[in-house]
Amino acid sequence: MHKTLTKLPGNAYQMIITVPWNDIKTAYVRIFDRIAEEVEVSGFRKGKAPKELAAKQVNSQVVYEEVAKEIIPGIYQDSVKEYGLHPIITPHISLQEAQEGKDWKISITSCDKPKLTIGDYHKAVTELKRSKNQKIWTPDKNTDEKKDEDAKVTLDELFTALANVIQVELAEVLIETELNRSLSRMYGELGKLGLSLEQYLAAQSKTATQLREEERKKIISSLTLEFALEEIADMEKVTVEPAEIEAIIAKAKTEEEKTSLKNESYYLTTMLRRQKTINSLMKDTVIKP
Repeated sequence: MHKTLTKLPGNAYQMIITVPWNDIKTAYVRIFDRIAEEVEVSGFRKGKAPKELAAKQVNSQVVYEEVAKEIIPGIYQDSVKEYGLHPIITPHISLQEAQEGKDWKISITSCDKPKLTIGDYHKAVTELKRSKNQKIWTPDKNTDEKKDEDAKVTLDELFTALANVIQVELAEVLIETELNRSLSRMYGELGKLGLSLEQYLAAQSKTATQLREEERKKIISSLTLEFALEEIADMEKVTVEPAEIEAIIAKAKTEEEKTSLKNESYYLTTMLRRQKTINSLMKDTVIKP
């Protein structure tokens, strides 16, 4: 088996793996025979046609796809360990060459966590808080209340301040993966409302291209912030104790909800750690000049 690894921008990579036919043959023959038994041949009951006749009705592409589903996961996992990779998304896989009796060439593209450079985020947040506190207020009977209101830092302002001290190059495969997931979710919600994409675009006075570009910008901003908060959480040694997760699960109203939360404990931990990091940055929002 021959492999090559090409590094791509944003800590992404593409593996090209050539798999010898002898490593594929056993799975191919078994899957081909199974599919051949399921095809219908005129004049014969299903599964009773002579093998040579049934074989002519088999869609080779279907066989290739089924074989790929069986052999690629193991090859991919072995390759990830071999190259010391830590993929954060489901790989994009394509069969570049696949034919009975010949070696197969497989392309696998994925990415590791992007590398970030985070500047002095403490200074950025402090300056933001100070700028809020130094605003000029018009004296009136609610002066003190007005000061407290204006001195509060909003989440959007905090995120903007952090974005100004963050440098990160996101992998295109990561952006596209999240973008397609977001759009699929949007289309699903539109369907529930009885709206087609065309109707939604018309109502918003947008084209499909404009919608995709808007969502792409949102995804890039969201991913940048997520990775930054993870990095800051590491730097600040923010932790989540098992008891904190258990407390959240205990508040579930039904056993079904509890089971669901237990299954999502990793996601809960990630969200809680992120929230604790934000809370830490947001505390003491009023800074005296």
